[in-house]
Amino acid sequence: MKPSPARPAPASSSGSTTGDTHETPIVVNATGQATTLAEMKETLVKDLLAKDWLQPHPVGGAIAHRATCRIISASRDAPRIYALGQLLNGELRDTNAVWFNVECAGRAIDDILRQQ
Repeated sequence: MKPSPARPAPASSSGSTTGDTHETPIVVNATGQATTLAEMKETLVKDLLAKDWLQPHPVGGAIAHRATCRIISASRDAPRIYALGQLLNGELRDTNAVWFNVECAGRAIDDILRQQ
């Protein structure tokens, strides 16, 4: 969930299914222990839960649209939030596989670009 503080990650480029390539100076590690939201220690997760912007999935992680990785919120005023990796371990089972997180990131990016 957090970039490594040891040293900055090298710039990365990622392609979406629209054929566009986007450059970014940040790489986010979305792998980790698959747990319930209540067990996750990240401040961001706790804050999103307190606002009802995340709903716990019965198996673990948050409830989200599988096709887009967009979080399904209990609150009508929640912004569009997307998740990858361990935050979706209830909806998606392969959350520690890098290839799968890349695939999910592509789906989320495609949905974000469609919204613009």
